[in-house]
Amino acid sequence: METLNWIDKSAWADGEWQQEPDRIEWVYLGLPCLIVRQNEGTLSGYVAINKTHPYYGKDMDDNELKSIRVHGKITFSGGTHQNEDPRAVCHKLLPKTANDWWIGFDCMHSEDVIPIMVNFFNFGDSTYKNIEYVKNQVESLAEQLNNLKTE
Repeated sequence: METLNWIDKSAWADGEWQQEPDRIEWVYLGLPCLIVRQNEGTLSGYVAINKTHPYYGKDMDDNELKSIRVHGKITFSGGTHQNEDPRAVCHKLLPKTANDWWIGFDCMHSEDVIPIMVNFFNFGDSTYKNIEYVKNQVESLAEQLNNLKTE
């Protein structure tokens, strides 16, 4: 597992996000996995599949992708975009592979705490979806995608 930090969180409220990395890459069940912190402080999770997978190239609004169970729902489906932005959905820390198709979700829903807004907004019963939670969701997504390719 490789990690990277780049966001200045000094103006943010105290919370576990202060000590968390902003990017994590690892491989689970042979599938590249990624967690990226967005500018608002929330985390997004992604799993890459290759051209042989039945969901390769499918839009996030495709009915098959809608059947995947992850936090919120699938909110991203797209090809690798190699660029310098540390939030880019691609390999930055692990060896790069071309032609990956990434499927992912975000943690910026009504039941999610948004770290950059904690000082200005009462989130009530909402909770912050931390690295551990998002990693578990990413690995669940990888398991679901892995099961599909072997059926």
